[in-house]
Amino acid sequence: MMAEHLEPEELTTAGLPAARRGYDRKAVATLLENAARRWRELRDHHLAVVEEIERRGGIENLGRDLREIGERVSTILSEAQQAAEEMRSRAIEEAGDRLEVAEEQAAATAATAGATPTGSARTLGRPAPTCWSRCRTPSMH
Repeated sequence: MMAEHLEPEELTTAGLPAARRGYDRKAVATLLENAARRWRELRDHHLAVVEEIERRGGIENLGRDLREIGERVSTILSEAQQAAEEMRSRAIEEAGDRLEVAEEQAAATAATAGATPTGSARTLGRPAPTCWSRCRTPSMH
């Protein structure tokens, strides 16, 4: 029967009944040694973490600190999203301005040459290219 509280040092082949058939004794001993070693490492790490939490004021302070960090991260992400949207809006506006200038220059060049401009989506009455349409429509992400 197993004890209610088992320590890694108790995880050995001592006390296991010997059998004629079954597993290789050396393999079982090695497995138990490795399991006990890893168990000790995890226990020691756990105790160190608990000790550090207590040193810093306990679990209540840890919860408060994590909430504060979460709030700061949320603020940073919101500001980054806002900045990205502003950059996107400025880029779209600048692209529109450049397109207008290019179309005006094309019209002026065509007028100087005695022709009418062709090929412009705006002057031909066609909708702007799909890419331009997507850029002009603010995303809802």
